[in-house]
Amino acid sequence: MKKVILEKEIETIITTGPPHSMHLIGLGIKTGLPQVQWLADFRDPWSDWDLLDKLKVGRLARFFHRRLENKVLRRANKILVTSSGTAKLMSEKHNITAEVITNGINETYDYLGKPTSLGGKFVIGYFGMLNEVRNPKVLWQALEELCEEDSTFLNSLEIRIGGIISESVSDELQGYKFAGNIKFMGYLPHGSLFKEYTECDLLLLLQNKSENSRFLIPAKFFEYLVAGRPILGLGEVPSDLSELFSNRQIGVFLSHYSFNEIKEFLRTVRSGIESNQEDYRKLISLYSRTNQARKLIQLLETQMGTET
Repeated sequence: MKKVILEKEIETIITTGPPHSMHLIGLGIKTGLPQVQWLADFRDPWSDWDLLDKLKVGRLARFFHRRLENKVLRRANKILVTSSGTAKLMSEKHNITAEVITNGINETYDYLGKPTSLGGKFVIGYFGMLNEVRNPKVLWQALEELCEEDSTFLNSLEIRIGGIISESVSDELQGYKFAGNIKFMGYLPHGSLFKEYTECDLLLLLQNKSENSRFLIPAKFFEYLVAGRPILGLGEVPSDLSELFSNRQIGVFLSHYSFNEIKEFLRTVRSGIESNQEDYRKLISLYSRTNQARKLIQLLETQMGTET
């Protein structure tokens, strides 16, 4: 690697994690070639990543995670994160100034304003991993109550789940009245997802039930924007993601435990909520990959060019 950098006269490298081991490669290069400019890009936190809790990482392993993370943060010329909340966490915990470049989406408006082709059905779609830490139990309970109160709601309801679902969540869903209305679609090629999004009346955006999720803005949010469908986001409130819903008619972002609000929003969407397609357009433009790439280029040219 060092030989290639010297031969090609590479002046700047970028490492992106997770996996955060990529940053250790950057650390090795920076140590051996201190003149190289290094930008360490954190798409997710490292020692504060809630996945470590899920994996039951012990105290000794966490100690080494924190130590390695600190070495990277102190040695990199610039740190890049995906949200203002993560940048604030870096500042408070590590006294590091981090730049923010969020995830984004290809700028396309082809799907906006198109009606669903499933007349008579009320289709709710979730696309992504569905495990215990994301399982929206209160949402299922709200749907169950709506089905019990109104047989036409039950008859029209269709829930589409695309992606990996844990066995425990799948088993739980079989106990609900609407179990027969669930379509498990399994893994879907990324190229087919946007068509699936547009065939839904409501798109679910589920975050982990963890404090850490306050700082995360998943790429799935930006994909959902392209479809122009109402979004029901569930996670920690307030959060960086919930702020993106504020004062915009793209749906709602609620706590996982807000039963009444979830139930009322489901009823509202089913009755024919009008989303503001202009709000979708503005967000797609703002968070387009073209804009994000432009920010990165400016960062490389103006903020890293003179550092050693």
